[in-house]
Amino acid sequence: MGRCGIGDQGNTDLIADLPLIEALMDRALVLDESYDHGAIHSLLLSYEMSRPGCTTEERIKNAQTHFERAWNSRKVEMPDRL
Repeated sequence: MGRCGIGDQGNTDLIADLPLIEALMDRALVLDESYDHGAIHSLLLSYEMSRPGCTTEERIKNAQTHFERAWNSRKVEMPDRL
């Protein structure tokens, strides 16, 4: 299975598709943000840290928001302490 990275030299078409991918992720959130125990927020948590056009502060703030939403979407009660 091939690896598909945005920084790969031969994948300029993938960079052009980023607005479409972002729109699909944002729409998925609108439809069901708790889908699969917050999986969409988990995906966006990782993506936010490399989202083009954002400052470091915006990236951290957005990632933190997605972390909190993913955590709150979980279906299993987690203990406060282990």
